[in-house]
Amino acid sequence: MLTVHKVGAADTAGYAAYLASQAPGPGARADGARRGDYYLGPKGQPAEGPGQWMGQGAVALGLAGTVDREELQRVWAGQDPQTGDALVRHARGTHVAAVDATFSAPKSVSVVWALAGPEARAALEAAHDRAVAVGVAHVERHAALVRRRVGGQVRHEPAQSLVIARFRHHTSRQSAAQQAAGATPDPQLHDHCVIAILALRSADAPARTGRWAAIDSRALYQLRAEAGAVYRAELAAQLQRLGYRMARQG
Repeated sequence: MLTVHKVGAADTAGYAAYLASQAPGPGARADGARRGDYYLGPKGQPAEGPGQWMGQGAVALGLAGTVDREELQRVWAGQDPQTGDALVRHARGTHVAAVDATFSAPKSVSVVWALAGPEARAALEAAHDRAVAVGVAHVERHAALVRRRVGGQVRHEPAQSLVIARFRHHTSRQSAAQQAAGATPDPQLHDHCVIAILALRSADAPARTGRWAAIDSRALYQLRAEAGAVYRAELAAQLQRLGYRMARQG
């Protein structure tokens, strides 16, 4: 399944903490309800989950490996992560900073993952990794996220590459009832692939405003069902290679 959620400029600090499973910062809710994961540690204790950079757009900005919080927030602001220089223009304080495309494994897969031993669990996560990569590649190829004006006409086209921060979570959000009972949330293997406002323009589409463009998230909403189906199909293929049997539903 693929869900899509806009991250507004005013919410970047809190959302970054949620993705990394960090404790709430100043001004955040004291109950920690925004925590992105609840039992990453060996005994169920919360632990931070650092993200990883994805996409050639990230490479072009000198971003690789573990996501740094300050660099992440600069990218979400449409800035060069190293210098802070503006790369795209947008309305201050009101723009969409990023789009969170969340790829979630079916409930049955998450349950098997939770009950599996270390070796089987690693294999399931590798299958999920591959499926997410295929789903993201589909978005990059087919989502017309870049909005350009050519000869007075507005045109939408796929970007050459996106700048994506990927965060792995293993549980659903803890419900109020679970929190009151001191219970852990349900297992839910899923990746937040947070697409930054920045995108590399196609090499064959030069523009006076430079290599970078702000994305238009509407195309991603239109493509989410298709990209989600691509993810599920690849995940099913990977699981079948591991020996799991598939059952079609609905």
